[in-house]
Amino acid sequence: MSGPEGFGLSASGDEAYLFSADAEGRLTGQVHGFAFGAADPGISFGLQSLGSSGQVLVEQIEPTPGYPNRGARVGPVVISEIMYAPEPVGPGVVGEEFIELHNLSNLPVPLSDPTEPALTWRLSEAVDLAFPPGLVLPSQGHIVAVSFDPHQDLGRVLAFRQQYHVREDVPLVGPWRGDLDDGGESLCLLRPAQPRSGGSDGVQRPYLLVEQVSYRSSAPWSIDVNGTGLSLGRLSPHTYADNPENWRAMWPTPGAHDSDGDGLPDDWELANGLSPYSAAGHDGGTGDPDGNGLSNREAYWTDQPAWFGPTQIECAVNPDDPDSMLVAFNASPGRRYRLFSRAGHAGASWELEFDVPPILFAQTVSVSLPRSDVARWYRVQVD
Repeated sequence: MSGPEGFGLSASGDEAYLFSADAEGRLTGQVHGFAFGAADPGISFGLQSLGSSGQVLVEQIEPTPGYPNRGARVGPVVISEIMYAPEPVGPGVVGEEFIELHNLSNLPVPLSDPTEPALTWRLSEAVDLAFPPGLVLPSQGHIVAVSFDPHQDLGRVLAFRQQYHVREDVPLVGPWRGDLDDGGESLCLLRPAQPRSGGSDGVQRPYLLVEQVSYRSSAPWSIDVNGTGLSLGRLSPHTYADNPENWRAMWPTPGAHDSDGDGLPDDWELANGLSPYSAAGHDGGTGDPDGNGLSNREAYWTDQPAWFGPTQIECAVNPDDPDSMLVAFNASPGRRYRLFSRAGHAGASWELEFDVPPILFAQTVSVSLPRSDVARWYRVQVD
């Protein structure tokens, strides 16, 4: 805005405040405003509610002068899980802290400037970590930041992957400087801005705030995280980060998405016939759907299925009797199984071949049947 009443705002960050005054121009003591960071061209800032924790001014999806705000820009890379107060893993030995990042998009995201690869994304405030040049976060992928150097301390890498059951294909990045305070601290994810005039060489490259999480170990943040073995997990990665209502205490799953926070990654639950959106009953970490005394969480951590495997049928010629064949399937305790077959031609009806009594323990059931000269279909009914 030009003229005697005009003002300007710096693209490298500034602050804006609105003061209340009476008719004579005397201040009444009421004030509302915020400081804000650097921005790329065409980016605006707008109010974002933090629930009971107040408001902040953050980057918007798009400028909407004179119209309601569209909402905070989120992603494509977000902070999705924070382990700031790990429980001890042995006498005098504290577990590892970590910060998980997640790519929400269907495209890979380079964590460095395309034109200047040495300018990389970074974590700041609570810890300081510049991501290595050339690091690319795959579509829908995760990386996990740690306090040690994964390239030098292979013993800690192995211990970390064992402690948190982290897959080998999940990259670990470190070391960071500093630590995550158990009482709470601010954690920022930053990326390099577009070049602009300024600086000693005529070019300025400030860092832009991608998102910030100012976690606490007291209400309204979850109070169940500090030293309990639980981490701070993000409820919705697509909504604004720095709101305590968007975080909950959860069993740690660095490098994997866990929608319901039960410590079971979504892909593992789906592969085992469990709901990734429910932590109750058979679907939760303490559930035991096959009744074998091993909880879902114990099954996941020991690389075993939640059920005694899916019910699959295998057919083969009986090696002891070429005129018969063996039909085998795996069965779980407390369930009843009936084996049916029918001829392979259209219109054939199903015939009961074998009725298995209720199963007392997980086992493979093998049924010997006469070998057929024509194609037949087999199915198992589970009650």
